[in-house]
Amino acid sequence: MTLQTLTSAVDRVGESNPPWINYSLSHLRGSLCVLSRDELRVAASRVSTLYMAKKLHDKMSCIDIILDHFDLCRTSFISCSLAFLRVRLQELNLAISPNMSRFDMISTYFEAMYGNPVALALRKSPWPVLESFSIPDDSTSEEMPWLTSDLTPWMTRLPRKLLIGKLKSCLQSMHPSTRPMFRTFSKQSCWHAILRHLKQRG
Repeated sequence: MTLQTLTSAVDRVGESNPPWINYSLSHLRGSLCVLSRDELRVAASRVSTLYMAKKLHDKMSCIDIILDHFDLCRTSFISCSLAFLRVRLQELNLAISPNMSRFDMISTYFEAMYGNPVALALRKSPWPVLESFSIPDDSTSEEMPWLTSDLTPWMTRLPRKLLIGKLKSCLQSMHPSTRPMFRTFSKQSCWHAILRHLKQRG
């Protein structure tokens, strides 16, 4: 496996939309139902001008408000430009780095709008995570060579061209149950977490 192969894989994640932005509304509704009414009310009050703080909204009313807003936003985000995403983040007075990836910008926007409990619930995968799975040898070697290569030498080599933002985008795209622990502000820690994930899933 070459550094170019790994760099290309990480770049593709950063340049793409988060997978959860395409989840069905029925699945998203089920994910939000596990949250408390207070957590949902906080998010609903942030995104709806029709929300009245003094009015007692039940959980389903709050979920409807959140999903209406989410569906409207994702419709515009799926095919929008990076410049459009930057404007939306600037409207929330959020700091934006020049190299911030598409994946990061979309994730950051929803975290700022809804708060972490709701944003994380929306990312819950509709598919169960398998402890292990088999991949045909020919498919592995031709399409995913990093799963059959020895990753040990890469543990001591930190790729200079890969920005920490792209490494974090790659880690955030992993299912929480399979994502190794890492230090957010350490590029080396993010890089090692990605390599550990590849070795575990291989």
